[in-house]
Amino acid sequence: MNMNKDMQVHKKPDYHYCRHMGHYKLYRDNHDGTADKIDQNLNEEVIRKRCYELNGWNYKPKSAKQ
Repeated sequence: MNMNKDMQVHKKPDYHYCRHMGHYKLYRDNHDGTADKIDQNLNEEVIRKRCYELNGWNYKPKSAKQ
C-alpha cells in the first residue's frame, strides 16, 4: 500500500513533558491513559531535548525571545 505524505498515520509519542510546580517533568506514556515520570529539571530545554531524543525526533533549540 502506497500512501502519500498527507495520508500517513502518526503514532502517539512515547515520551512527553510538561511544567508542574516550577519544574519540567518528562513522562513515558504507557498508552493506557497513564504515564510514568522518568526525569525532571528546572530547565525546559534540557527536558525538551531529552524528550525529542527519546522519541527519535530532530531537536532544534527554541529561539530566544527578543
